[in-house]
Amino acid sequence: MTMAQARGEKSKMRLFVDAAMTAAMPLLMAYALVGELAHECIGVAAGMLFVAHLWLNRRWIAALPKGRWTASRALGAAVTLGLALAIVVTMATGIATSRYLFAALAAHANTTLFEFVHLVGAYWAFTLSGIHLGLNWKRVIAASRRARGVGAGGGTGTGRMSQAAAAIATVAIAHPGLLTFFKRGAWRYLLGLAHYAPMDYAEPAWLYIADYLLIGALFVVIGHIAGAVATRLTKKRMQGNGTAAK
Repeated sequence: MTMAQARGEKSKMRLFVDAAMTAAMPLLMAYALVGELAHECIGVAAGMLFVAHLWLNRRWIAALPKGRWTASRALGAAVTLGLALAIVVTMATGIATSRYLFAALAAHANTTLFEFVHLVGAYWAFTLSGIHLGLNWKRVIAASRRARGVGAGGGTGTGRMSQAAAAIATVAIAHPGLLTFFKRGAWRYLLGLAHYAPMDYAEPAWLYIADYLLIGALFVVIGHIAGAVATRLTKKRMQGNGTAAK
């Protein structure tokens, strides 16, 4: 196997892991509608995918203490570490409140507290996963190209037409996601203002999941914009330092 083929295989693995984690998130948010046993099974699968994701990105983790810190790098690291913490908290409290797969390990005291922390952690994990994906959107596209054996460049015009199309697409994605974010009261769970998430059991599960896909897309857009702003700030600072050095 050549080096290019090896990179392609690794890119395929990354895409599979990342796509599976992304698909699991809205399903986990609809825990009561998919059933508690299914929720726990999906949660275990998501936890295994999280471990696989860490292993595939072990070089990035090992390089964290090294190199120069820029605005874009600091933002990426903060979001990634926050996401990892939220996932670990959600997994731990999920085991503590398990009724099926880990019932023998479940806590028999402070169940209400663990359920509350699990709810808040889950919403932060969901939100930060969207931002994380948005920050790494260009890398996802590049990995997709490598997995398909396509060159990493091309297809990203910078003219006024392409910029206008990008702006229209951003609004088209973010606007319904923002409306749904408030309609579902997701902000209340992020701030810990609600101790449980009420469910309308007459509502089709697909509709609930579709709403959370819209919310997830909103945070992907937010992450992508935040990453672009941080990159621009980094470039301006580097240019300023270069000018000063002269």
